[in-house]
Amino acid sequence: MNKTKAHSQRQTLAKTACLGLLAMTAIVPIACERATSEPAIPPSRAVTQKQAPLLRLAFSQWLEGHLEPCGCASAQSGGLDRRGYWLKRNKHLYDLALEGGNLIETNNAFEDLKLQTSLMVLRGHLEETGYGALPLGPVDLTMGIKTLRDYDEAWGPVFFCSDLRQKKGDQLTAPFATHRIVAAGKYKILMLDLAQRVEGNPSPDLVFVEPKVAIAEVFAKAGQRGKDYDMVLCFAYQGEDKGLRELLPHLPGVDLLVGQVRDLHLMGSNKAEEHVRKEAVRGVRRTSLIFPGGQGRRLLLWKGRPEAGMGWETSKLEVVDLPARRTERKNAKGMPLTADADIWMQLRDLKKQIADQNMVEKLADQRPTANGAKYVGNRVCKSCHTKAYRIWQKSGHAKAWDVLVQRDKEDGLPMTKQPDCVRCHTVGFGEVSGFKNPVTTSQLRGVGCEQCHGPSSKHVKAMKALPHKPSAEQTAAAIKEGALLPANAATCARCHDAEQSPGFQYKERWEKIEHK
Repeated sequence: MNKTKAHSQRQTLAKTACLGLLAMTAIVPIACERATSEPAIPPSRAVTQKQAPLLRLAFSQWLEGHLEPCGCASAQSGGLDRRGYWLKRNKHLYDLALEGGNLIETNNAFEDLKLQTSLMVLRGHLEETGYGALPLGPVDLTMGIKTLRDYDEAWGPVFFCSDLRQKKGDQLTAPFATHRIVAAGKYKILMLDLAQRVEGNPSPDLVFVEPKVAIAEVFAKAGQRGKDYDMVLCFAYQGEDKGLRELLPHLPGVDLLVGQVRDLHLMGSNKAEEHVRKEAVRGVRRTSLIFPGGQGRRLLLWKGRPEAGMGWETSKLEVVDLPARRTERKNAKGMPLTADADIWMQLRDLKKQIADQNMVEKLADQRPTANGAKYVGNRVCKSCHTKAYRIWQKSGHAKAWDVLVQRDKEDGLPMTKQPDCVRCHTVGFGEVSGFKNPVTTSQLRGVGCEQCHGPSSKHVKAMKALPHKPSAEQTAAAIKEGALLPANAATCARCHDAEQSPGFQYKERWEKIEHK
């Protein structure tokens, strides 16, 4: 699709979406302007904890393109349809639902389709639950300002980013709102967002101002604490706990810092954190740091009250799992009874759209292989590794493609044409010479040898060049020249992660497929 046509479609989408959106009820964005000065931090409202009612926030963070679980395991968490079901039936438990930035996993046509669906759901079907303002993360920004502005017009304005500026000649302007003020229960929340970078795709016309400067500019225009807003909430994307804590001294006046953390020792299987860290900034106000978790798998319910002169005290944190079980009860249409009907249909339509646009073939041959070799298929491996091949034939890996074919029949959807599914049920999908479709690359269907050991064309060539009776040194040199990649626990985790294989134990599983 050319850029002109894509822009035209987004403009049409903008007009259609604007006409179809309902009036906001749970969230009230207030327009913001860019400031040029750095004022003093506004004073805290003097309210005692006993007098103040609770504020209740439901965080569902960092979607990263995971609109729903893949369905390979029996107890996977997450899914926009499950989230919608829970939120609509538990409005009495929260005042405002919030989603962090990084709605997409990367920048390509496939993620663009998913982004459109995410926005339709969050700003359409779930409007009544409060998704009226969405912060922009560093991955979102790889989509480009033009595309994001088209979507901002279609569903909003909805996006905001506090530290992003765009060069226009000698001027720096904010391409999106720098903040939002939203109503939640008895309070108003001033929401900030620090993207701090464009993930993996630097753009010369984009500039990020220092966090302290960005926040001061927002305070200059946002009004007075206690009158125009009661709490200051900030989203940040440091990627590690240490970075977030180092950021705290540069965020004076922020009450609640919502962080995206990928550290395994903190997140463990992408779980939401069930505790809160508290830091005193300049010895005046407390800033609480929380980690809601990633990929929309869970909700983190936060409850708190303002304390006189000290910011906000966290009263309670609770993690709500959003399980999606393939074996759960379904209605006559095949919809799980714990899924929102409208969103469930929207996700089914997305799958059909992905298949119609042939996204699997569009995403094939995109990346170079790690060792520079090409994929050859299992039959070539079989000629020398007969025993290993036979062991593989009896494994579930050999039947991985057949599983998708069976899902096509069971779900009535083209699962064999879904990139998120194909990548773990074939060999080398997305890489040069890897799986493209089940006809022209039939030798790469299923999880074959090279999905774990890497493309083997160099290995095959080096071994064929050996003399009839090679020495140990010659064999070792040929193996080294073949550049096969080591298979280990990290290799398995590319597919057997916390979502696809909850509770996966490498040592236990390896014993079942080990071949020598």
